[in-house]
Amino acid sequence: MKKYQFYFDFLSPYSYFGFVKLQRFLGNHPNSIKIVYKPLLMTSLFSHWGITPPGIIPPKRKYVTKVLFELSKQAKIKFSHPKEFPFNSSLILKTGTLVNCENAKVQEQVIKTFFEAVWLKNLNCEEEAEIKELLIKSDLKPDLIENLDPIQTKKELKANLKEAISKDIFGVPTLINESDPENMHWGQDQIDNYLNTTL
Repeated sequence: MKKYQFYFDFLSPYSYFGFVKLQRFLGNHPNSIKIVYKPLLMTSLFSHWGITPPGIIPPKRKYVTKVLFELSKQAKIKFSHPKEFPFNSSLILKTGTLVNCENAKVQEQVIKTFFEAVWLKNLNCEEEAEIKELLIKSDLKPDLIENLDPIQTKKELKANLKEAISKDIFGVPTLINESDPENMHWGQDQIDNYLNTTL
């Protein structure tokens, strides 16, 4: 079974769309590929490449928001834009690391929970109490945030960022073949096209 790495940030609405499309593909084609989830700080990735995040420029943010709602209708993906944007995604990124979740299955559940919280329920998930409540409501253990190791989780995020940069990844979401780094697909539309025409 081929392994693919999915680089993302909860701050990115396109990462949300990419994740939903990836989940749809896996639901329709179980056991076809294995996904290794790689959360990272998108702002740090942009900083490395000298990219200005679209959310920082007011006219661009307004335009992109309009496009996002159009994309959600086209792809039949439920979507709601957070009232406060951009927000600090570092705590939910740490909570969604593999080292914190201990196994891939729990990690995938946590990632799904946070994506839906941000892009469906308009929650920024910046506070520990809010994240704890969200985990409990999603039938996930609250100790995922209560016992979070800030050093180890930060270490994983930094390692994912370093790995992404070494593979010339410049944005999220990006899907990449683990055994063939040249087989890279950036953007929710390119990921969707690759999944449904190549695999």
